[in-house]
Amino acid sequence: MWAKKNPSKFWTPGRTLRIAFLNGTEDFKAATISAANNWLPHINLKFDFVEGKEGDIRILSEDGTFSSEIGTDALLSTDEPTMTLWPHSPIHARYFAANVMHEFGHMLGAEHEQTNPTANIPWNTSALYAEHGITEDPEEDNYQARVNARKTAPMVSGSRSPRSKRLFRVRPRVDHALRHPPILDRRRLRGLSQF
Repeated sequence: MWAKKNPSKFWTPGRTLRIAFLNGTEDFKAATISAANNWLPHINLKFDFVEGKEGDIRILSEDGTFSSEIGTDALLSTDEPTMTLWPHSPIHARYFAANVMHEFGHMLGAEHEQTNPTANIPWNTSALYAEHGITEDPEEDNYQARVNARKTAPMVSGSRSPRSKRLFRVRPRVDHALRHPPILDRRRLRGLSQF
């Protein structure tokens, strides 16, 4: 993840963010708080987790979805969820925690690394579209794109920045740079994305 030089998306340093749970079990809330608190040693913000609808951030527990507003965009709509987290059983605790930390990264103002204009990823867009069964006009077949995006296929992992804390899985045929799958050691697998 990376942060654009867009100060309007960043929270004021020293601020306490009020984070409201709109729903969810006690286990879901405890797992979310535990994962989110991993950010605290690295940021100049505090988190105040509360129940109800009143919060700078409003978390909805919903199956099948992980999403978050970027930074202070959460303040633009005060009556809707600003983050959605997919609850998982304790046997998938590491997967859930990784996704919570990822979404909290967005909530803090960070965006996906591949959107960084300096990433210079040599995407093979024709192969990418073919992989997901879409045309060069994705609006034309949006439904089919969502269906195909859920297919699982062998993937390799790569990172575009030595400072990156999260690795994204990329199919080799959509990234010209991945001629040979990289060899990953167990230490690097800890940050591996699971989608």
